[in-house]
Amino acid sequence: MIYNKNEAISEIMRRKSALIRKRERRKAGVMSVCSAALLSVIVSVISMYSDLGASVESASVYGSFLLSAEAGSYVVVAVAAFALGTATAVLTIKLRGKDRKNK
Repeated sequence: MIYNKNEAISEIMRRKSALIRKRERRKAGVMSVCSAALLSVIVSVISMYSDLGASVESASVYGSFLLSAEAGSYVVVAVAAFALGTATAVLTIKLRGKDRKNK
């Protein structure tokens, strides 16, 4: 097949955009799987320590129940979940910045 210059450039641009879309879909899929895996880990860790809440008999709606000795695991899980969420957000922003820089 014989191309002229304009047809060749448009074909190259079409293939380039198709490859970029494919890469973006792959990245979105990986991020979705990682997020689901992290969610399942957090839920399983919280379920392991869920019996600790039963020992707090007069829990208030305020944060004062976190001062009891049994609530340490909830705080650790919350801090770990926050750290994982922050790391995921920073990683996503960094990857998006690299993609914009490459364009």
